[in-house]
Formats: sequence, C-alpha cells, structure tokens
Amino acid sequence: MQISNCHCNACHAATGHSYASWAAYPLSRTVLNVSSPLSVFRVNPASADRYFCGGCGCSVAMMYHLNSVWPEAHTVWLARHFAELTGNYDEVHIFNESDPTRPPAPSDLEPLPAEDFRV
Repeated sequence: MQISNCHCNACHAATGHSYASWAAYPLSRTVLNVSSPLSVFRVNPASADRYFCGGCGCSVAMMYHLNSVWPEAHTVWLARHFAELTGNYDEVHIFNESDPTRPPAPSDLEPLPAEDFRV
C-alpha cells in the first residue's frame, strides 16, 4: 500500500499541518461504513473531492475524478489512520517544493518532485 504525505496548499489548509497523509486503496474494493454523513469539499471542479466526517470534521478520504489528469483516478485516498491499521505500507512525500517555508521531508524518505503529481 502506498502512503503519500502531501504538502500541497489544499492539504495544508485542510489539516492545519505541514502535510496530509493519504493511503491509496482500489476504489472497487473500498466500502466506508460511517455513523455520520460525509461532508464533501470540491477541491477543483476538474480534479478531486475531499470527504470529511459530518460529525467531527476529520479528514476521511480524497477521490480524484475519472476525467482527472491524476494517474490513479480509480483509487480512493483514505486518511492515513486507516492505513496504519494494516501496518503494511510504503511512504513518500509529495509537493514539498510548493512552499519553501515548510520543513523538509524526513531524510529517510525520498521526496517526489511536484511535477510528477500535477492535478
């Protein structure tokens, strides 16, 4: 399983942290059982939607639209705490260069260049 620690401005604003962590799951094998309805925020009409818990407001998922330039349009990106339940994942940092005031990625993780993740 892949975990992406995204440093883009949208993830920074949504979490109040220097990045948001997302775990990639196949959309066809993902079922969310939630006790509160999910709230949706459309990041960009052409690219993605963010889903938040309607009860507490925590990040739940991010889904890229099928017409998106994102390569994994059939993937749901769940908040990292779901991935930590499995204990089997690889981790990368993306969009580190989008804000030079943010701290660098940890030295044991190789950052991916922002141009590899255009949305």
